[in-house]
Amino acid sequence: GVYRSVDAGKTWTYLGLESSTGQQAVARVRIDPKDCDLVYAVVLGDPWGPNEERGIFRSSDGGRTWEKVLYRDEQTGAAELALDPSNPRIMYATGERTFQVV
Repeated sequence: GVYRSVDAGKTWTYLGLESSTGQQAVARVRIDPKDCDLVYAVVLGDPWGPNEERGIFRSSDGGRTWEKVLYRDEQTGAAELALDPSNPRIMYATGERTFQVV
């Protein structure tokens, strides 16, 4: 899941992406340097099997709501996201495919 602190880590507020908890992982969170309400969550997902909550998620309200904006399939999670420093609307993403042990 994703949590947010506005007091240097003294308290935290849960912001969602619930099924990315447990064995599943949020690999990275990126915040637009020009708009702190524009947040991207890079979700790797379950490392041992398929799931739908993978890819890049965007929030335009500081994390209160999320929409999936980049998704390949239930086997491929997002591993990294970089925002271009001169224009944060230009992004570079990498993905990672999971393998199931049969």
